[in-house]
Amino acid sequence: MDFKKYKRFFAFGCSMTAYGWSTWADIIGNEILEYRNYGQSGAGNLFIACQVTEAHMKYKFNEDDLIMVMWSSTVREDRYVNKHWVTPGNLFYQNVYDSNFVSKMADELGFLIRDINLITLTKKLLETTSADFHFLKMSPFDVKCKDSSEIQKLEQIKLHYKETFDYILEDIYTLECNGKWPQHPIVNPVPGGQTADYHPSPIQHFNYINKLFPNISWSKNTIDFVNKSQTSMEKIKYFSEMNFGRSADRL
Repeated sequence: MDFKKYKRFFAFGCSMTAYGWSTWADIIGNEILEYRNYGQSGAGNLFIACQVTEAHMKYKFNEDDLIMVMWSSTVREDRYVNKHWVTPGNLFYQNVYDSNFVSKMADELGFLIRDINLITLTKKLLETTSADFHFLKMSPFDVKCKDSSEIQKLEQIKLHYKETFDYILEDIYTLECNGKWPQHPIVNPVPGGQTADYHPSPIQHFNYINKLFPNISWSKNTIDFVNKSQTSMEKIKYFSEMNFGRSADRL
């Protein structure tokens, strides 16, 4: 991974890509002159695929570009409603879609079928450009099958889309977090509010990228950026202190 060869860097994903502190995307973005982060908290893979396509239509990805996509978990439901994207995150732990919708429409195998097709189509789109691109993921694409017929269907999907599955690099949940999300003692001081944040820290994001791409020659500026970001994150006590501002210009 030689960042010096790129003039532009585009990152796509969910809160693992754009969050209240620096992520893997911000760290790499520190190395490349023009950086656009299209991540959004709670986003699923429909939102992510749409953002990749939209950015390409606007900026025409070329040989000077590095494109990196961190695909989210599959059990998410994105909608564009009233002039903005609604991205509530895991469908089984959110307050946008009611229980009736979830019970009728949530199907883990169906989610995987939808998303692996979206990822395959995104890969095919990017292959038509001269840009370099890499696919990462937030967590394993696990599916809880209801019966033997679903297990058989899942195996067929894994075989049929093997090229796509193989192209996606190992997830941050497994590779850096050892199968357990971290718990940072950050509080939402409302009744029943969260008492911890479960997102990887800046140093964990940095370690993750180094595990995926060994022997990166980071600039001193980026090393200082990571250390400063980690120190700032460790000082956060309340969610209200976090900065969720992003500069990517979406349609």
